[in-house]
Amino acid sequence: MATFVELAQGNSYSRSSEGGASVDTAKRTFKVMRDNITETIDIPALIGIDVGSAYSDGTQVPCVGWESRPDGDSRMVLIVTFRYRSTPGGVDGSGGGGTGGDPKLSAPDVRPALYQMTSSLQEVPAPDGYVYESGGWVGPGVFRNSAGDMLEGLTRLEPVVDLSITQYSYTDQSNILAYTGYINSDVFTFSGHSVPIHTCMFRGLNVTPYVESGFRGFQLEFQFSFRINWCQSVTYGDSALGWDQPIVDAGYNIINTGLNSGSVEQEHLNYTLDEQLNIASPRRLKGGGKMRAQVPASGVNGGERQINCANPVLLNADGSPRSRSLPPRVIRAQTQPEMLFGDNFSAFGINSFY
Repeated sequence: MATFVELAQGNSYSRSSEGGASVDTAKRTFKVMRDNITETIDIPALIGIDVGSAYSDGTQVPCVGWESRPDGDSRMVLIVTFRYRSTPGGVDGSGGGGTGGDPKLSAPDVRPALYQMTSSLQEVPAPDGYVYESGGWVGPGVFRNSAGDMLEGLTRLEPVVDLSITQYSYTDQSNILAYTGYINSDVFTFSGHSVPIHTCMFRGLNVTPYVESGFRGFQLEFQFSFRINWCQSVTYGDSALGWDQPIVDAGYNIINTGLNSGSVEQEHLNYTLDEQLNIASPRRLKGGGKMRAQVPASGVNGGERQINCANPVLLNADGSPRSRSLPPRVIRAQTQPEMLFGDNFSAFGINSFY
């Protein structure tokens, strides 16, 4: 088994000023002797020092890296140097050994996760909003024309916040890739803020092989997107739709539930005409059946008849035509699969941010 000894002449300790704050730097040097030329040595395990280890019990300056090299032409002896450096302005009594945000205070796989956020605008459907009338702004409500028919094709720009979280791992976490496109099923907290259900989506994971002194693994970059997507006219549920979609309950077909139900022109008769276009006999529309929505039109001999409606008709929950005096039903529809995210994305195995 390999042995080692510390070389006093290779050690150093210094203190300097950087940006008006004190910084401690140090080096410790060891000579490692192999038992045989083919022996493989785990340097940190043998010497008991790794990235993040303190310089000494009384001086908490962290190790930020180490290197080994052959001693001259010898292949049996290695010279190993450990480098230590404190954070400028650290609170440690030794002159700057406190954490202070130094990214190399510990081994990569246990370092706090780092994140960055960017915002952008995304075009989304706008089923509701405000309209300006003679008395000022009116709303919010589903957009309709003066005859009560829906207006479609309107959009708005919705803020989207993209979050990138970076950390290190010995494994590539490829099992998480199967959850790309999933949204949060729970209300969780991130950076002190509460995130409503279905407003955060896992967009993907970027994996890059990473090598640092004493560490061989992967750099993981988790991608998330937040979107509130307000819809104040939604009939049931939270107005913050997130990645859910708003659907105005309307269609060309209706369920005919009978007369006097606050419907679209169901009180009119649907006349049957003979070959000479004379009224043969009046009949009521069949109750309880699915049929094309009807509107009144001029009939023969000054009478009335019903014809198919050319526009979608607003519907009640039972499929019957909805009274135009009532606000339209707006349904919240989930189109993405969901999963538990956990506070600070703990379900993804992300390290603490602190």
